[in-house]
Amino acid sequence: MGNLLFEEETFAIRGAVFEVYRKMGCGFLETVYQECLEKKLKDKRIPFVSQKDISPEHKAQIERFAL
Repeated sequence: MGNLLFEEETFAIRGAVFEVYRKMGCGFLETVYQECLEKKLKDKRIPFVSQKDISPEHKAQIERFAL
């Protein structure tokens, strides 16, 4: 890689995501993957915020790009 600002952190997060996907496979609802990923991040002591609220300005910006 080499060009990432937080290379070690990015590697750890991606590793957690891949571990969850390998174990769970595909076909579940997003909430199932979210719960599993939260547990994996806690196990690896990677700090995160689950379902953070976004400001109305950002929400409006996102809604403009929604299909």
